[in-house]
Amino acid sequence: MSRIYKIRFYYLFGMLLLICSGNLYAQTNLALNKVATASTAALPASYAVDGNGATRWGSTIGIDPSWLTVDLGATYSLS
Repeated sequence: MSRIYKIRFYYLFGMLLLICSGNLYAQTNLALNKVATASTAALPASYAVDGNGATRWGSTIGIDPSWLTVDLGATYSLS
């Protein structure tokens, strides 16, 4: 097999693995739009669970330790 065919084979094989693994191990955002609270509020805790990649929760500078909790509304087994 020529070098180009080997590279194409491995590229296609890798893409196939990524596609299949995404379907086998689908991820669900359990925290999406749930109630979030935080110890400090430089940025709102709700930003951590709003599903918007442009927002984030941020603790107040100099307050350590800071924490964030999310009420998922149920008990889940995570793996």
